[in-house]
Amino acid sequence: MNTVEDVLARTVTHKGSMNTVEDVLARTVTLLWRYRIEQSMSRHGNCRDNAPMERFFSSFKTEWMPRAGFTSFDEANRTISHYIVRYYNQVRPHQYNGGLTPMESERLFEKDSKSVAKIS
Repeated sequence: MNTVEDVLARTVTHKGSMNTVEDVLARTVTLLWRYRIEQSMSRHGNCRDNAPMERFFSSFKTEWMPRAGFTSFDEANRTISHYIVRYYNQVRPHQYNGGLTPMESERLFEKDSKSVAKIS
């Protein structure tokens, strides 16, 4: 039986060449079905339901993802992890929270919350 990692690794390259988006999508749908994973889909009439993730992936694709794709699963794993943990959360300013990084915004929120919620 194939592991999730095995299937995903095969979506990066096939017979020495990059797969098309359609190939990767077909394998992803098959993988989701095989492991009985339900995709998160926006409800009808609720166009903002998935907006934060759409924004994240848009930023990732335009700011970080190589145009030629990744050469291996390990490279994709390292690069994507670095983008999320280091750059997106700690370095990249976000317009929705006043130009602060998510980490700084959370730090300020916790600081403000503690002073307000303190009961003596």
